[in-house]
Amino acid sequence: MGKVIAAVGMSHAPGALAFPETCPIDIRKKLEDASLDLGESLAAGKPAVIFAFLDDHFENFFRNHMPSIAIGVADSHVGPADQWMETLRIKEKTVFPGAPDIAGHVLAELVENGFDVSRAGSTEYGNNLLIPWILMNPGITCPIIPIFINVFTPPLIPYRRAYALGEAIAAAVETLPADTKVAYLCTGGLSHWPPYWNEHQASPDDKFMQRMKRYQTEGKEYLNCLSSSTITN
Repeated sequence: MGKVIAAVGMSHAPGALAFPETCPIDIRKKLEDASLDLGESLAAGKPAVIFAFLDDHFENFFRNHMPSIAIGVADSHVGPADQWMETLRIKEKTVFPGAPDIAGHVLAELVENGFDVSRAGSTEYGNNLLIPWILMNPGITCPIIPIFINVFTPPLIPYRRAYALGEAIAAAVETLPADTKVAYLCTGGLSHWPPYWNEHQASPDDKFMQRMKRYQTEGKEYLNCLSSSTITN
């Protein structure tokens, strides 16, 4: 069965490439150093394929056709899309190999196991992949298979369904040949809300917002531990 050798979760907040000079130098260096460390770890595992869990910022889908889940099945994918070139200060597009045989196999396994996943052809990337990829700079050229999850157009799949999707993909990976080294890359709004607030963002009298000030910067484990009575009081 396929072997998982790495799993990476990173923010794809556009400012990391669009306006990095606005960040304090010490914080920026920590971000860049940590990202490079992740890239080195990813490269050291020598993955044969990377499954990238992404949202789509209207590079491929729009509100008139927004699949809940889609997998890109094609020889290659490209990025960034035209609308991201100037914003991300990227002058040339990169073509990423797509491993269509593996992508098609995983798609078939998901459908067989009850997931109505859309089959996308060659797709375009935006900040969803380019931000972490450029920051990590892993220096590898292995295929990347995009798995898009709708986060913009309601109704969105519930968390339990997203979790089940991860389990189903893990099961599909287990059916790959034993010498297939697999890595997972998940990117999203992991740091869309920076750890500072001002008096206009949260009134001292608003107990819920005061909790959010603390919990959103300390991790979801705190939110998960809050009882419903605590939240409503």
